[in-house]
Amino acid sequence: MIADAHSTCCSSSGYRELRHGERGSFARTWLPLLEAGGVGLQVCPVFVDLERQPEGTLREALGQATCLLRAVRENLDRVLQVRSAADLAPRRFR
Repeated sequence: MIADAHSTCCSSSGYRELRHGERGSFARTWLPLLEAGGVGLQVCPVFVDLERQPEGTLREALGQATCLLRAVRENLDRVLQVRSAADLAPRRFR
């Protein structure tokens, strides 16, 4: 399995959604790239730009997390949120 632990998909999708009102950017932009690259595990770090800190840090971080959760919900046939080691069991990846 290919795992990618350095990604801007969360912050980029969050930025597009929170600043521009764009919906579905994860499915349109990131998901096809991850699938084409054979990425089976994507770590989605939350990153807040310096210009948003310190006053907007919490709002920005929660906004990105919300966007990520929405992306997972909207793509349940292609995406699984890992919450425990059991979620990584081979039976989950058919």
